[in-house]
Amino acid sequence: MNWDHLAEGIDVLRFWKAVPPQEGEAEIGVLKLSSPRLTELRNAPREFINKHKIFDKDIRSIDLEPIPQTYIGNSSALIVLKHNPTCTCYAAIAADLTLVAAA
Repeated sequence: MNWDHLAEGIDVLRFWKAVPPQEGEAEIGVLKLSSPRLTELRNAPREFINKHKIFDKDIRSIDLEPIPQTYIGNSSALIVLKHNPTCTCYAAIAADLTLVAAA
């Protein structure tokens, strides 16, 4: 599985393309975002996800876990996305890439 490059500072792993979900299961993806793109996601998450066509269908709503201020402006991040069949989405910060690179 490879990262799909969507735009400057936006890459996505689309797990549901490699392992299709069973009936009623969520699509899972991981976003790799630069700091400026993380700010965009934080400011307008639903619009960001739909604009960049992260999923095959637009989401109707998103529950975005709070992004700590320390992430903004200082690093890139991995964001795990769970897109439910009802077109709702849950997103959570998975890792600060600065910390991952240092390990």
